[in-house]
Amino acid sequence: MKPSDISLWRMSTAMAASGLGITLMKIALPTLTGTTGFSTAAIGLVTGAITIAWPLFGLIAGWGLDRFGRIAGYRMGTLAAGAAALIFLTFPETVEQQITLLGLLGLMVGIGEVLTETSGQTIVPDLVDKHSLHRGNSMLQGAKTVAATLLAPFLIALLLAPSPLAVFFLAAVATTLSFFALPKPARSTQSTQKGLQGFFDGAKFLLRSPVHRWITILLMAMSITWGAWMTLIIPYALSEGHLNIGVSGIGYVMTAMGCGSLIGAFFYQPLRTWLGDAKVRALDPIATLIFILVPAFGFGLEAVLLSALVAGAGGVTWSISIASFQQETVHPTLLGRTVAAYRWIGWTGFFAGSSVSGFCADLFGLQTAFFFFAAPALLALVAYLFAGLTTRAAEGAVAPSEIVD
Repeated sequence: MKPSDISLWRMSTAMAASGLGITLMKIALPTLTGTTGFSTAAIGLVTGAITIAWPLFGLIAGWGLDRFGRIAGYRMGTLAAGAAALIFLTFPETVEQQITLLGLLGLMVGIGEVLTETSGQTIVPDLVDKHSLHRGNSMLQGAKTVAATLLAPFLIALLLAPSPLAVFFLAAVATTLSFFALPKPARSTQSTQKGLQGFFDGAKFLLRSPVHRWITILLMAMSITWGAWMTLIIPYALSEGHLNIGVSGIGYVMTAMGCGSLIGAFFYQPLRTWLGDAKVRALDPIATLIFILVPAFGFGLEAVLLSALVAGAGGVTWSISIASFQQETVHPTLLGRTVAAYRWIGWTGFFAGSSVSGFCADLFGLQTAFFFFAAPALLALVAYLFAGLTTRAAEGAVAPSEIVD
Protein backbone atom coordinates (compact mmCIF):
# COMPACT_ATOMS: atom_id res chain seq x y z
CA MET A 1 0.00 0.00 0.00
CA LYS A 2 1.29 3.46 -0.93
CA PRO A 3 2.21 5.86 1.90
CA SER A 4 -0.45 8.25 0.59
CA ASP A 5 -3.08 5.50 0.85
CA ILE A 6 -2.02 4.69 4.41
CA SER A 7 -2.28 8.36 5.34
CA LEU A 8 -5.73 8.58 3.75
CA TRP A 9 -6.89 5.53 5.70
CA ARG A 10 -5.52 7.01 8.92
CA MET A 11 -7.22 10.31 8.19
CA SER A 12 -10.49 8.49 7.48
CA THR A 13 -10.17 6.65 10.80
CA ALA A 14 -9.47 9.89 12.65
CA MET A 15 -12.43 11.66 11.01
CA ALA A 16 -14.72 8.71 11.77
CA ALA A 17 -13.64 8.58 15.42
CA SER A 18 -13.97 12.33 16.04
CA GLY A 19 -17.27 12.38 14.17
CA LEU A 20 -18.57 9.54 16.35
CA GLY A 21 -17.54 11.15 19.63
CA ILE A 22 -18.77 14.64 18.75
CA THR A 23 -22.08 13.44 17.28
CA LEU A 24 -22.81 11.26 20.32
CA MET A 25 -22.58 14.35 22.50
CA LYS A 26 -24.39 16.62 20.02
CA ILE A 27 -27.42 14.33 20.20
CA ALA A 28 -27.12 13.36 23.86
CA LEU A 29 -26.89 16.84 25.40
CA PRO A 30 -30.12 18.31 23.89
CA THR A 31 -31.95 15.01 24.38
CA LEU A 32 -30.99 14.85 28.07
CA THR A 33 -32.22 18.44 28.36
CA GLY A 34 -35.62 17.32 27.11
CA THR A 35 -35.87 14.14 29.17
CA THR A 36 -34.82 15.97 32.34
CA GLY A 37 -37.95 18.12 32.02
CA PHE A 38 -36.63 21.38 30.57
CA SER A 39 -38.77 23.26 28.03
CA THR A 40 -38.45 23.24 24.24
CA ALA A 41 -36.84 26.68 24.52
CA ALA A 42 -34.20 25.22 26.87
CA ILE A 43 -33.52 22.41 24.38
CA GLY A 44 -32.99 25.14 21.79
CA LEU A 45 -30.55 26.93 24.07
CA VAL A 46 -28.40 23.83 24.50
CA THR A 47 -28.48 23.08 20.78
CA GLY A 48 -27.68 26.74 20.18
CA ALA A 49 -24.70 26.52 22.54
CA ILE A 50 -23.29 23.75 20.35
CA THR A 51 -23.85 25.59 17.10
CA ILE A 52 -22.79 29.07 18.28
CA ALA A 53 -19.20 27.82 18.19
CA TRP A 54 -19.22 28.38 14.42
CA PRO A 55 -20.03 32.12 14.45
CA LEU A 56 -17.80 32.67 17.50
CA PHE A 57 -14.71 30.72 16.48
CA GLY A 58 -15.02 29.83 12.80
CA LEU A 59 -12.82 32.61 11.38
CA ILE A 60 -10.31 32.27 14.19
CA ALA A 61 -10.02 28.55 13.46
CA GLY A 62 -9.45 29.13 9.75
CA TRP A 63 -6.77 31.75 10.37
CA GLY A 64 -5.03 29.48 12.87
CA LEU A 65 -5.05 26.50 10.49
CA ASP A 66 -3.41 28.49 7.68
CA ARG A 67 -1.00 30.18 10.10
CA PHE A 68 0.10 27.34 12.37
CA GLY A 69 -0.89 24.13 10.59
CA ARG A 70 -3.94 21.89 10.23
CA ILE A 71 -2.78 18.87 12.23
CA ALA A 72 -2.31 20.97 15.39
CA GLY A 73 -5.75 22.50 14.89
CA TYR A 74 -7.35 19.09 14.49
CA ARG A 75 -5.76 17.78 17.69
CA MET A 76 -6.96 20.83 19.62
CA GLY A 77 -10.48 20.01 18.44
CA THR A 78 -10.31 16.44 19.73
CA LEU A 79 -8.98 17.74 23.06
CA ALA A 80 -11.91 20.17 23.44
CA ALA A 81 -14.50 17.50 22.68
CA GLY A 82 -12.73 14.93 24.85
CA ALA A 83 -12.64 17.36 27.78
CA ALA A 84 -16.43 17.82 27.52
CA ALA A 85 -16.92 14.04 27.72
CA LEU A 86 -14.63 13.76 30.74
CA ILE A 87 -16.40 16.57 32.61
CA PHE A 88 -19.76 14.84 32.15
CA LEU A 89 -18.29 11.52 33.30
CA THR A 90 -16.90 13.20 36.41
CA PHE A 91 -20.05 15.19 37.39
CA PRO A 92 -23.01 13.51 35.62
CA GLU A 93 -25.84 14.34 38.05
CA THR A 94 -24.73 17.95 38.48
CA VAL A 95 -24.47 18.54 34.72
CA GLU A 96 -27.88 17.03 33.95
CA GLN A 97 -29.64 19.34 36.43
CA GLN A 98 -27.94 22.58 35.36
CA ILE A 99 -28.90 24.15 32.04
CA THR A 100 -25.79 26.35 32.23
CA LEU A 101 -23.48 23.35 32.49
CA LEU A 102 -25.29 21.53 29.69
CA GLY A 103 -24.78 24.62 27.53
CA LEU A 104 -21.11 24.92 28.51
CA LEU A 105 -20.40 21.33 27.51
CA GLY A 106 -22.33 21.94 24.30
CA LEU A 107 -20.06 24.90 23.52
CA MET A 108 -16.95 22.76 24.09
CA VAL A 109 -18.33 20.09 21.77
CA GLY A 110 -19.09 22.80 19.20
CA ILE A 111 -15.51 24.11 19.38
CA GLY A 112 -14.27 20.57 18.82
CA GLU A 113 -16.50 20.29 15.77
CA VAL A 114 -15.31 23.62 14.35
CA LEU A 115 -11.66 22.61 14.56
CA THR A 116 -11.96 18.99 13.39
CA GLU A 117 -14.39 19.70 10.54
CA THR A 118 -12.46 22.67 9.17
CA SER A 119 -9.01 21.14 9.49
CA GLY A 120 -10.17 17.74 8.23
CA GLN A 121 -11.30 19.24 4.93
CA THR A 122 -8.11 21.27 4.50
CA ILE A 123 -5.81 18.32 5.21
CA VAL A 124 -7.10 16.30 2.23
CA PRO A 125 -5.04 18.17 -0.44
CA ASP A 126 -1.90 17.24 1.53
CA LEU A 127 -2.83 13.55 1.28
CA VAL A 128 -3.90 13.07 -2.35
CA ASP A 129 -3.18 14.69 -5.69
CA LYS A 130 -5.63 17.11 -7.30
CA HIS A 131 -7.13 14.46 -9.60
CA SER A 132 -8.05 12.29 -6.59
CA LEU A 133 -9.82 14.94 -4.50
CA HIS A 134 -13.35 13.65 -5.15
CA ARG A 135 -12.23 10.09 -4.29
CA GLY A 136 -10.44 11.25 -1.14
CA ASN A 137 -13.38 13.35 0.03
CA SER A 138 -15.80 10.50 -0.71
CA MET A 139 -13.68 8.14 1.38
CA LEU A 140 -13.47 10.57 4.31
CA GLN A 141 -17.16 11.42 4.17
CA GLY A 142 -18.07 7.74 3.87
CA ALA A 143 -16.04 6.81 6.96
CA LYS A 144 -17.38 9.76 8.92
CA THR A 145 -20.92 8.96 7.77
CA VAL A 146 -20.77 5.40 9.04
CA ALA A 147 -19.49 6.57 12.42
CA ALA A 148 -21.23 9.91 12.95
CA THR A 149 -24.58 9.60 11.23
CA LEU A 150 -25.15 5.85 11.38
CA LEU A 151 -23.32 4.36 14.38
CA ALA A 152 -23.71 7.35 16.73
CA PRO A 153 -27.54 7.57 16.49
CA PHE A 154 -27.80 3.78 16.85
CA LEU A 155 -25.71 3.92 20.03
CA ILE A 156 -27.85 6.79 21.29
CA ALA A 157 -30.98 4.69 20.74
CA LEU A 158 -29.38 1.73 22.48
CA LEU A 159 -27.59 3.37 25.40
CA LEU A 160 -28.77 6.90 26.24
CA ALA A 161 -31.94 6.00 28.15
CA PRO A 162 -30.43 3.24 30.34
CA SER A 163 -26.93 4.73 30.70
CA PRO A 164 -25.94 8.28 29.69
CA LEU A 165 -22.52 7.59 31.21
CA ALA A 166 -21.90 4.86 28.63
CA VAL A 167 -22.56 7.34 25.81
CA PHE A 168 -20.06 9.87 27.15
CA PHE A 169 -17.52 7.14 27.91
CA LEU A 170 -17.66 6.05 24.25
CA ALA A 171 -17.32 9.70 23.20
CA ALA A 172 -14.16 10.02 25.31
CA VAL A 173 -12.69 6.84 23.82
CA ALA A 174 -13.52 7.94 20.27
CA THR A 175 -11.94 11.38 20.58
CA THR A 176 -8.82 9.81 22.10
CA LEU A 177 -8.59 7.36 19.18
CA SER A 178 -8.96 10.26 16.74
CA PHE A 179 -6.11 12.15 18.40
CA PHE A 180 -3.66 9.27 17.94
CA ALA A 181 -4.90 7.97 14.56
CA LEU A 182 -4.29 11.29 12.79
CA PRO A 183 -1.57 11.06 10.12
CA LYS A 184 1.33 13.50 9.86
CA PRO A 185 1.45 14.59 6.22
CA ALA A 186 4.08 17.01 5.02
CA ARG A 187 2.65 20.49 4.75
CA SER A 188 2.73 21.10 1.00
CA THR A 189 2.24 24.87 1.22
CA GLN A 190 3.95 26.87 3.95
CA SER A 191 2.28 29.86 5.55
CA THR A 192 3.32 33.34 4.46
CA GLN A 193 1.22 35.07 7.13
CA LYS A 194 2.62 37.29 9.83
CA GLY A 195 0.57 38.05 12.92
CA LEU A 196 -3.06 38.73 12.00
CA GLN A 197 -2.18 39.50 8.39
CA GLY A 198 -4.82 38.21 6.01
CA PHE A 199 -7.30 37.31 8.77
CA PHE A 200 -10.33 38.19 6.61
CA ASP A 201 -8.94 37.04 3.25
CA GLY A 202 -11.11 33.92 3.22
CA ALA A 203 -14.27 35.99 3.66
CA LYS A 204 -13.08 38.43 0.98
CA PHE A 205 -12.54 35.54 -1.40
CA LEU A 206 -16.10 34.35 -0.90
CA LEU A 207 -17.53 37.83 -1.44
CA ARG A 208 -15.61 38.41 -4.69
CA SER A 209 -16.25 34.99 -6.23
CA PRO A 210 -19.87 34.73 -7.51
CA VAL A 211 -20.14 30.93 -7.33
CA HIS A 212 -18.47 30.65 -3.92
CA ARG A 213 -20.66 33.48 -2.64
CA TRP A 214 -23.85 31.78 -3.79
CA ILE A 215 -23.03 28.38 -2.35
CA THR A 216 -22.27 30.06 0.98
CA ILE A 217 -25.64 31.84 0.98
CA LEU A 218 -27.39 28.58 0.11
CA LEU A 219 -25.58 26.77 2.93
CA MET A 220 -26.72 29.43 5.40
CA ALA A 221 -30.36 29.12 4.30
CA MET A 222 -30.34 25.32 4.49
CA SER A 223 -28.52 25.42 7.82
CA ILE A 224 -31.30 27.51 9.36
CA THR A 225 -33.77 24.78 8.42
CA TRP A 226 -31.50 21.97 9.61
CA GLY A 227 -30.82 23.72 12.93
CA ALA A 228 -34.53 24.16 13.54
CA TRP A 229 -35.23 20.51 12.70
CA MET A 230 -32.54 19.32 15.14
CA THR A 231 -34.27 21.21 17.97
CA LEU A 232 -37.91 20.59 17.03
CA ILE A 233 -37.62 16.89 16.24
CA ILE A 234 -36.90 16.10 19.91
CA PRO A 235 -40.27 17.32 21.32
CA TYR A 236 -41.98 16.09 18.13
CA ALA A 237 -40.63 12.59 18.76
CA LEU A 238 -41.32 12.64 22.52
CA SER A 239 -44.79 14.22 22.36
CA GLU A 240 -47.79 11.91 22.83
CA GLY A 241 -49.66 14.00 20.29
CA HIS A 242 -47.10 13.37 17.57
CA LEU A 243 -44.64 10.46 17.25
CA ASN A 244 -44.43 9.42 20.94
CA ILE A 245 -41.40 7.18 20.28
CA GLY A 246 -39.24 8.02 23.30
CA VAL A 247 -35.51 8.57 23.54
CA SER A 248 -34.67 5.40 21.61
CA GLY A 249 -36.93 6.54 18.79
CA ILE A 250 -34.96 9.77 18.40
CA GLY A 251 -31.87 7.64 17.89
CA TYR A 252 -33.61 5.61 15.21
CA VAL A 253 -34.67 8.76 13.33
CA MET A 254 -31.07 9.92 13.37
CA THR A 255 -29.98 6.46 12.25
CA ALA A 256 -32.26 6.76 9.21
CA MET A 257 -30.47 9.99 8.37
CA GLY A 258 -27.18 8.16 8.72
CA CYS A 259 -28.33 5.43 6.35
CA GLY A 260 -29.17 8.11 3.80
CA SER A 261 -25.75 9.70 4.25
CA LEU A 262 -24.08 6.34 3.70
CA ILE A 263 -26.10 5.79 0.53
CA GLY A 264 -25.18 9.29 -0.69
CA ALA A 265 -21.48 8.77 0.00
CA PHE A 266 -21.44 5.33 -1.64
CA PHE A 267 -23.26 6.43 -4.79
CA TYR A 268 -21.72 9.91 -5.06
CA GLN A 269 -19.34 9.09 -7.90
CA PRO A 270 -21.99 7.35 -10.09
CA LEU A 271 -24.43 10.18 -9.39
CA ARG A 272 -21.83 12.78 -10.32
CA THR A 273 -21.05 10.96 -13.57
CA TRP A 274 -24.75 10.65 -14.40
CA LEU A 275 -26.05 14.07 -13.31
CA GLY A 276 -23.02 16.37 -13.27
CA ASP A 277 -21.91 18.60 -10.43
CA ALA A 278 -24.73 21.16 -10.63
CA LYS A 279 -27.56 18.62 -10.45
CA VAL A 280 -25.85 16.60 -7.72
CA ARG A 281 -25.67 19.75 -5.58
CA ALA A 282 -29.37 20.41 -6.24
CA LEU A 283 -30.25 17.23 -4.35
CA ASP A 284 -29.57 18.88 -1.00
CA PRO A 285 -31.93 21.90 -1.34
CA ILE A 286 -34.69 19.54 -2.55
CA ALA A 287 -34.08 17.05 0.27
CA THR A 288 -33.91 19.79 2.93
CA LEU A 289 -37.32 21.14 1.95
CA ILE A 290 -38.87 17.65 2.06
CA PHE A 291 -37.14 17.04 5.40
CA ILE A 292 -38.81 19.97 7.18
CA LEU A 293 -42.24 19.76 5.52
CA VAL A 294 -42.92 16.17 6.57
CA PRO A 295 -43.26 16.97 10.32
CA ALA A 296 -44.80 20.34 9.46
CA PHE A 297 -47.75 18.49 7.91
CA GLY A 298 -47.89 16.16 10.90
CA PHE A 299 -47.00 12.96 9.08
CA GLY A 300 -46.16 9.83 11.07
CA LEU A 301 -43.04 7.89 11.83
CA GLU A 302 -42.62 6.17 8.47
CA ALA A 303 -42.66 9.47 6.59
CA VAL A 304 -40.27 11.09 9.09
CA LEU A 305 -37.84 8.19 8.72
CA LEU A 306 -38.00 8.33 4.93
CA SER A 307 -37.50 12.10 4.87
CA ALA A 308 -34.49 11.72 7.20
CA LEU A 309 -33.06 9.12 4.82
CA VAL A 310 -33.47 11.50 1.86
CA ALA A 311 -32.00 14.43 3.80
CA GLY A 312 -28.96 12.40 4.78
CA ALA A 313 -28.26 11.50 1.16
CA GLY A 314 -28.68 15.09 -0.02
CA GLY A 315 -26.50 16.50 2.72
CA VAL A 316 -23.52 14.22 2.13
CA THR A 317 -23.52 14.67 -1.66
CA TRP A 318 -23.46 18.44 -1.14
CA SER A 319 -20.61 18.16 1.38
CA ILE A 320 -18.43 16.02 -0.89
CA SER A 321 -19.09 18.13 -3.98
CA ILE A 322 -18.48 21.49 -2.29
CA ALA A 323 -15.38 20.27 -0.43
CA SER A 324 -13.82 19.08 -3.70
CA PHE A 325 -14.85 22.27 -5.49
CA GLN A 326 -13.19 24.44 -2.84
CA GLN A 327 -10.02 22.35 -2.86
CA GLU A 328 -9.84 22.64 -6.66
CA THR A 329 -10.50 26.39 -6.92
CA VAL A 330 -8.92 27.93 -3.79
CA HIS A 331 -5.18 28.46 -3.47
CA PRO A 332 -3.68 26.21 -0.76
CA THR A 333 -2.37 29.18 1.25
CA LEU A 334 -5.96 30.46 1.53
CA LEU A 335 -7.86 27.18 1.88
CA GLY A 336 -8.17 27.09 5.67
CA ARG A 337 -9.52 30.64 5.91
CA THR A 338 -11.88 30.13 2.96
CA VAL A 339 -13.36 26.90 4.32
CA ALA A 340 -13.69 28.49 7.75
CA ALA A 341 -15.38 31.61 6.33
CA TYR A 342 -17.74 29.45 4.26
CA ARG A 343 -18.77 27.57 7.37
CA TRP A 344 -18.66 30.66 9.60
CA ILE A 345 -21.23 32.36 7.40
CA GLY A 346 -23.14 29.28 6.31
CA TRP A 347 -23.28 27.28 9.53
CA THR A 348 -24.26 30.32 11.56
CA GLY A 349 -27.68 29.35 10.25
CA PHE A 350 -27.56 26.29 12.51
CA PHE A 351 -27.31 28.54 15.54
CA ALA A 352 -30.13 30.80 14.34
CA GLY A 353 -32.45 27.91 13.53
CA SER A 354 -31.70 25.78 16.58
CA SER A 355 -31.90 28.56 19.16
CA VAL A 356 -34.92 30.49 17.85
CA SER A 357 -37.07 27.52 16.80
CA GLY A 358 -37.61 26.35 20.39
CA PHE A 359 -39.10 29.69 21.42
CA CYS A 360 -41.21 29.69 18.25
CA ALA A 361 -42.58 26.24 19.11
CA ASP A 362 -43.42 27.29 22.68
CA LEU A 363 -45.32 30.33 21.38
CA PHE A 364 -47.09 28.98 18.29
CA GLY A 365 -46.89 25.19 18.42
CA LEU A 366 -44.56 22.59 16.94
CA GLN A 367 -46.08 22.22 13.49
CA THR A 368 -46.26 25.99 12.99
CA ALA A 369 -42.60 26.22 13.90
CA PHE A 370 -41.72 23.53 11.36
CA PHE A 371 -43.64 25.45 8.67
CA PHE A 372 -41.94 28.71 9.60
CA PHE A 373 -38.48 27.21 9.23
CA ALA A 374 -39.37 25.59 5.92
CA ALA A 375 -39.19 29.07 4.38
CA PRO A 376 -35.33 29.23 4.27
CA ALA A 377 -35.22 25.80 2.59
CA LEU A 378 -37.73 26.93 -0.01
CA LEU A 379 -35.75 30.11 -0.68
CA ALA A 380 -32.57 28.04 -1.02
CA LEU A 381 -34.16 25.80 -3.64
CA VAL A 382 -35.56 28.74 -5.62
CA ALA A 383 -32.21 30.56 -5.40
CA TYR A 384 -30.34 27.48 -6.61
CA LEU A 385 -32.58 27.17 -9.65
CA PHE A 386 -32.19 30.82 -10.65
CA ALA A 387 -28.68 31.75 -9.45
CA GLY A 388 -26.81 30.34 -12.43
CA LEU A 389 -24.89 27.76 -10.40
CA THR A 390 -24.37 25.60 -13.47
CA THR A 391 -21.32 27.76 -14.16
CA ARG A 392 -18.11 25.77 -14.66
CA ALA A 393 -16.05 25.38 -11.50
CA ALA A 394 -13.15 27.32 -12.96
CA GLU A 395 -15.34 30.38 -13.35
CA GLY A 396 -15.84 30.47 -9.58
CA ALA A 397 -12.16 30.86 -8.84
CA VAL A 398 -10.50 34.11 -7.88
CA ALA A 399 -6.75 34.50 -7.65
CA PRO A 400 -5.72 35.00 -4.01
CA SER A 401 -3.47 37.86 -5.08
CA GLU A 402 -6.58 39.83 -6.01
CA ILE A 403 -7.82 39.95 -2.44
CA VAL A 404 -4.75 39.92 -0.22
CA ASP A 405 -4.12 43.34 1.28
